[in-house]
Amino acid sequence: MADAAEKRQIRSFLLRFGIAPEQVEAVPDGEILNMNIDYSSRSLSVEIAFGAPVEPKSLHALRLMLEASRLGLRKVHVLPKYPAECFDAQCFPEL
Repeated sequence: MADAAEKRQIRSFLLRFGIAPEQVEAVPDGEILNMNIDYSSRSLSVEIAFGAPVEPKSLHALRLMLEASRLGLRKVHVLPKYPAECFDAQCFPEL
């Protein structure tokens, strides 16, 4: 049985809900910090801590994987969180 730390990993979460292993390999390592499910609207908001900034196309792909999972969700919001040291003055033009 998986321990609590493994269960918080986004890749483990995706595998448990029927996402193909080859798709999961494309997802950056991240830890689920918080998850809120609205059962009436079938929506999910998930905060994920990543060790470094993740490309928007990767976050979009992750959102689509969650929407296509066995959870039967209509809408998914992926809220990435990054360490403060990932950002400095050089980042502002891109934000």
